[in-house]
Amino acid sequence: MRSLFNTADWNAAATDLFEREFSTVVGEDLPSILPDTFDIKELLAGGQTTCRLPGSDRVLEASSSRITDSDDRTLGYTLIFRDITDSRQNARRAEVLSRVLRHNIRNRVDVATAYLRQLSDDPGPDTADKIATTVDGELSALRDLGGTAREIESVLQANKRAGDRSVEDLIRHAIEEVQHAQVVDDRHECAGDVSSVPVVIDTPPVETRANGEILIPVIRELVSDAVEHGGSAPEPRVSVRVKESSDTEGVDQWWIDVADSGAGISDHEVEVFEDAEEQPLQHGKGLGLWLVWWGVDRLGGEVSFDTDSGTTVTVELPGSLLSYD
Repeated sequence: MRSLFNTADWNAAATDLFEREFSTVVGEDLPSILPDTFDIKELLAGGQTTCRLPGSDRVLEASSSRITDSDDRTLGYTLIFRDITDSRQNARRAEVLSRVLRHNIRNRVDVATAYLRQLSDDPGPDTADKIATTVDGELSALRDLGGTAREIESVLQANKRAGDRSVEDLIRHAIEEVQHAQVVDDRHECAGDVSSVPVVIDTPPVETRANGEILIPVIRELVSDAVEHGGSAPEPRVSVRVKESSDTEGVDQWWIDVADSGAGISDHEVEVFEDAEEQPLQHGKGLGLWLVWWGVDRLGGEVSFDTDSGTTVTVELPGSLLSYD
């Protein structure tokens, strides 16, 4: 007699999801096919359950329905698995954006309001000029925050891949968008004004298939943060280096390091991003590093921080996005 748990059908989506071909599962006992993270009894009891694929960050929602005959006798079950990883990630991102925006808007509006109220106490021209400068700064910061939020939306909607483009060209393009950053040769100082921060690029002659609409904002935010917090003149220096690791079949993975000589990113900031989510009482300073985190994730990579000496942020990307001239 055929067991109710024997697999009778297995569609193409199941093949992709569980990485098992139909020919290897048909007739097999269901518990031997599904990962151990699935509770078969709970699954067949009805309703919906969620579980995580072993060795993966993919989350599945599973549901079942009975197949019966005319006498309501159980002949089998239909199981439906839905990958809800992306929808969960989108929900978490929306929550982070909401919290960061609320936190920053509330704080900056409070500061601007407090300064504006001072006008009634001291309406003199000197005070008015100081207040106008402060309020303008707070409003500018809010405009920048809104711009970053819009750019995050664009990054998350962009295709992962695009046409091949020089990695060095992408890096230079990103640095050009950073105020006070100036690309220099490793042996020379800035030729610009004293406020310029030298940025050294060290990359092999390689091209990448990574979409510049994602990678350029990621590098720009990292360089901008390094320039802003990279120490006091005349010592500040930022480097952007690209290195790759290869095996016998080609490039396995590659890294972009953005390093500065400053005091280092705070432990609080690192904890926020290593947790990959905002807690109600734990906020990053803005959205820039979230753009980095989510942009790199969109490319299938990871971000790590080293704060032992200055700050080095490492972006690890899959080798499939790299090609040589």
